[in-house]
Amino acid sequence: MSKLSTPLVLTSLGSLAVGVLIGWQVNSSAPVVEESVPDTPVIPTLLLGESQRGELTSQSALNRKDGSRFSEFLLPLDTDKLVEVELKGSLDGMLSLYNSSDELLTSAPVLRYRVDQPGDYVLVVSGQDADSYGPFNLNSREVELSDTDQLAVPADIRNWLQQDDTGHYVLTIEESGFYQIDMQSDEMDSFLVLQGPNGYSTEDDDGGDNLNARIREYLEAGEYQLTVSSYSEEAGFYTLTVVSRDAADMEHQNQAGTLELGQTVNARLASDKEDVYQVTLVEAGDYQIDMVSDDIDTYLELEGNGFYLSDDDGGGDLNARIQSYMEAGEYRVIAKSYDETAQGGYQLTLTPVN
Repeated sequence: MSKLSTPLVLTSLGSLAVGVLIGWQVNSSAPVVEESVPDTPVIPTLLLGESQRGELTSQSALNRKDGSRFSEFLLPLDTDKLVEVELKGSLDGMLSLYNSSDELLTSAPVLRYRVDQPGDYVLVVSGQDADSYGPFNLNSREVELSDTDQLAVPADIRNWLQQDDTGHYVLTIEESGFYQIDMQSDEMDSFLVLQGPNGYSTEDDDGGDNLNARIREYLEAGEYQLTVSSYSEEAGFYTLTVVSRDAADMEHQNQAGTLELGQTVNARLASDKEDVYQVTLVEAGDYQIDMVSDDIDTYLELEGNGFYLSDDDGGGDLNARIQSYMEAGEYRVIAKSYDETAQGGYQLTLTPVN
């Protein structure tokens, strides 16, 4: 009878006992598996006015569009500031700025942005291509903008131009003379318009380097209206400078003496120098100035009596020539090299054109 006691007990408990027994056997033998939660990458913060170091490697995040690598930084920004972030180091890279809605705001190696909404922005450092790797430094700062619209000579203005906008300045010229006005920008095609006394008006698009505007004129004393804008209506940061050519040129000009009518001058141009010759014309007429050299790419400028002319290769090959009707009066002929670092011998002549 005792051998039947165990089966009887199990039978009386029924399926409940069997289920408990099976569950105990399963739970006692199976290992406990905990579900893993992937770590959320922490984006480092770059505070305005501070610097950050980083490096793009083969382990950096991948841009599947072109195979380049990138790294992100959180950039908290307040409103009404012009911020600048510069990328330095061995990395051949680019900076891009995104808002909280992941909208691309601007991209550049030296990034500038006028903040119109406070918040947390994302700054992305990316390689130029799939082979761009290396360490980098980020330097951030707020750019102080000029708050004046009144210009005197010399002037040095830093400002921001909104898209489709123009800037207006009043320029006061105390003494008549030659002046140079430059509008420079890495972000837009600059454009200048200058209006002044007695109906005077001139403008320039690309007279400076690259897409920068430059006005170089003889200006009578008086008050002028200077308008700055973007030729293609972009927004961007710009610098505006006004200098007296007479004062600025003294630093790198050699006062070479006088150039007489019918005379040929043999001279040698030094590196980073310009030779300046004084010319006096007794009679009005057509005249020709030639600068010839086997050593340098010659460049001529003529200024005086209210006008300015220049030439690079008008004399054939790399020789400069200016030919124009000129009133009687005092002039300056500036002889130089198109490559400012070049030096060598040259011949300079002034002849009448019959």
